[in-house]
Amino acid sequence: MAVEGDLEREVDGGVGADVDADLMELLQIMPRVIRAMKRQRPEEESEPPAALRALLSAGALGPRHLPVIVVLSMQGTMAVSELAQRVGVGVAATSLMVGQLAKAGIVERHVDERDRRRTIVSISDGLRAACEEMARERLEPLRRALEVMGPDTRAHFLAGWRVLAAQTVGQEDEDAGRC
Repeated sequence: MAVEGDLEREVDGGVGADVDADLMELLQIMPRVIRAMKRQRPEEESEPPAALRALLSAGALGPRHLPVIVVLSMQGTMAVSELAQRVGVGVAATSLMVGQLAKAGIVERHVDERDRRRTIVSISDGLRAACEEMARERLEPLRRALEVMGPDTRAHFLAGWRVLAAQTVGQEDEDAGRC
């Protein structure tokens, strides 16, 4: 696709020349993307697989638990501290979510035999396929967008998101200190 050339043209010509104009365009684009990511798909695709749906609705589980399920489904077994880092939530909050998911039967926790202070988490064997299916569906729009971009555009795109995350995290830390 022409995405690589468009990026270079936009940086040299229009987009990138005026930060305020770019900010206004971003304010138009971001809500559309966020709404689209949250929008319900056709009924047969809008719900997690039946086995997983029943467990999610039976407990006190909600959208905040989905990143934990997605990360474990896509990246496999890991320690709670590593999981916390990958989902961008504190260890205590991640540990709480893992406990709730374990109680619902979605994940299993084990003590690390090499370091008994560490808890290792994995998707329950009986739900692994359902969780992986749900993760693939939820990540598909992002995967398609990244595939359209060439390596250079993808690198710029990810660098921009890293900068945004760093600025956002810094702001959250400042706001927390004011409370």
